[in-house]
Amino acid sequence: SGVVAEISAPHVKYVVWNGDCSYVALLCKHSVIICNRNLEMCCSISETVRVKSGSWDNNGVFIYSTLNHVKYCIKNGDHGILRTLDVPLYITRVSPNGDTIHCLDRECKIRTLTIDTTECLFKVALMKRQYGQVMK
Repeated sequence: SGVVAEISAPHVKYVVWNGDCSYVALLCKHSVIICNRNLEMCCSISETVRVKSGSWDNNGVFIYSTLNHVKYCIKNGDHGILRTLDVPLYITRVSPNGDTIHCLDRECKIRTLTIDTTECLFKVALMKRQYGQVMK
């Protein structure tokens, strides 16, 4: 066996594959890098505060947390804030319908938060040219 693919990234802390292993999110101290299965970079997002954790939803959106926000990143590089946090949370899973995230807090208590993904689903529909979805 040999090296299949490689990418230059600054101190990757966590690796999160999507459901069908076609995309991967590389979580670094202050950035999120989205790559395809061949480690070809799709986009890179820089943060001013530390990236804590993240998970993929069923629509191909990577949802991640920083010290004080829950944010999203789409494979084309669009990103934004979904929700502000009172305390740091570590995302473990996004619900199948994409409106709930399951997290752990610093005391390892399970937390469930609702999120509004309207903006990122709109951007995903535009990216996929699903204009019928855009009109909803």
